Amino acid sequence: MSERPRYKPSESLEWVFCRAMAICLVGSALALVLRGLDLKLLDRLVPGAVLSQAYIGLTDVVWTGLNVVYSCALVIAAVALSWWVARMVRNTEALAGAKIRSASWGWVWFWVPGPNLYRPIDLVSELWTINMIGRDRVRGGSFTRAKVDRQKLVHHKPALVSAWWLAVLAWVILERVGEAMIIYGPTSALGLPVSWGVYAAMAGNVVGVAAAAMGIGVVRRVGTLQREWDERIPKREGASEPDRSLRVSPLRSDAAA
Repeated sequence: MSERPRYKPSESLEWVFCRAMAICLVGSALALVLRGLDLKLLDRLVPGAVLSQAYIGLTDVVWTGLNVVYSCALVIAAVALSWWVARMVRNTEALAGAKIRSASWGWVWFWVPGPNLYRPIDLVSELWTINMIGRDRVRGGSFTRAKVDRQKLVHHKPALVSAWWLAVLAWVILERVGEAMIIYGPTSALGLPVSWGVYAAMAGNVVGVAAAAMGIGVVRRVGTLQREWDERIPKREGASEPDRSLRVSPLRSDAAA
């Protein structure tokens, strides 16, 4: 028999993820400003003129430092998000007293090319929905006397989760395309202007700011729902561990629960 999941607080993982995402947000905003300055200077250059070596050297240092901090923050955020998902799945099962569709090892989908384009949104959406239902049931909300439609639960995607993940994908694509156009555009057979790549990268920076902000909102929202669910479940005094004797599982009908 598998070990019964135990509830473990997730605030520390949320803190790490949100701080890392805040750094990415600031980094994207700074990159947007720097690219805007580059674009302005390129527009003002007289035909045949080139940027000074001092300016190029300074911007190289700034971009190197920004890329290092930005890349480290992204890696930390990805690791923290994976760890957070694994813990949230186990916590949800501990609170509900039942298995959910997502497995605690589901975090691996964040790292597998292909599935990482669509599986994370299913995982986070399920965590959001089940924790919302569980919170509302113990609070006496709209789900108190209603049976849970499992199919609806499977296919439901909260708007913020969907917008966040679409923004993440657009963020990655626009930045990569923009950087490729800046580096290879003028030398390719198409002869694309450098400014096109700068515009694409700037669009990626704008989307990156939005994606980072929405990611922080999603993680905080799901975490808050789960903590409210846990806090409202009565616990027997003197028990060696929290005993949720009046647990109402969002995965079962009221008759079964």
